[in-house]
Amino acid sequence: MSDVELLHFSEENLHTGEGARVLHQCGVPATYKIHTHDFYELFLVSHGGAIHAVNGRSQLLSEGSFVLMRPRDVHRYDFFNNADFELLDIGIPRTVFERLCDYLRLDRAIFDTPELPLHCVLSGHTLTDVQEKLLNTNNQYLLSLNKVCR
Repeated sequence: MSDVELLHFSEENLHTGEGARVLHQCGVPATYKIHTHDFYELFLVSHGGAIHAVNGRSQLLSEGSFVLMRPRDVHRYDFFNNADFELLDIGIPRTVFERLCDYLRLDRAIFDTPELPLHCVLSGHTLTDVQEKLLNTNNQYLLSLNKVCR
């Protein structure tokens, strides 16, 4: 796992002006190479599709794919049939996610035990609403938009 980059994001980042961020990545080349994190990551495929190489397996991502990555997951993205995709993702510090689960009385094992991260597909008004909220958020305490599309 020496070639795997470890990305960091902690609760302290929420209070330093960096804040949480919605990262808008346009295309496989704009995404990180194989990596893992010390935080949870919730991402949405807003357009197109890609292959998600995660934990030694491959998942097909399509428009509306909504995935919760865990701190131990190792992943990257690849082209699917020469097509590309757009991705919106938000990092959630581990401590924030744990407190949210505690507050909601959810056993974190629901999220952390499966071999692959949770993956559902949003469509229709739900997809549109989530895309708009992620792209147009102005709540500076929680989210600061960091767009890396060219």
